[in-house]
Amino acid sequence: MLTQHWQGVVNELVTNLTEAYKGSSGVTRQSIGALNKKPVQVTANGFKISITMPDHYQFLDEGVHGKTSSYAENAGSPFKYTDKMPSIKSIRKFMLNRGITSLSDLKSSGGGNAKLKTTKGQSVRKVRRKNTQSGRKSAVDSQLDAIAFIIARSIFNKGTKASHFYSDAVNDKSIRMFGDKLLKQYEDLVIDLVKK
Repeated sequence: MLTQHWQGVVNELVTNLTEAYKGSSGVTRQSIGALNKKPVQVTANGFKISITMPDHYQFLDEGVHGKTSSYAENAGSPFKYTDKMPSIKSIRKFMLNRGITSLSDLKSSGGGNAKLKTTKGQSVRKVRRKNTQSGRKSAVDSQLDAIAFIIARSIFNKGTKASHFYSDAVNDKSIRMFGDKLLKQYEDLVIDLVKK
């Protein structure tokens, strides 16, 4: 019963994350499932219940306030961008997770076109293509870095929206419900032990 209940909570976390980030690659969802194959362990003193989450889960759950604006869902979040933008490297990884490895991938995913504009209305600089394979790769990398910079600046200014995927699944109410279930299931056993 313990394992079933807490595995249900882990499954709810994965479902909540799937609904909150429909277009995501699923790396965080997969890590939640992989890290929590056995959320309940039997110990000498009873049971140990643990749900392991990726380091960045709080940012996804509570959201991050932007430097200049914020989402209403982020009320109460302690996290805020102040002076450092997300790294281009992490944004490029985000793009790679979504299969964006070339400008044609970006166009086919509906993410933009060659006339992509920055927040100030400036066009992304067009990099002159070179005739060598390494020159073409360098030109595409340069353009993808420019797009990653625009995304990073937008996140820095606007913040990221709270999903509440964790706090909706693991909270005081769910823990009380679990306690009630546990008491109901083991009520007769406890009474028999007390009688002895």
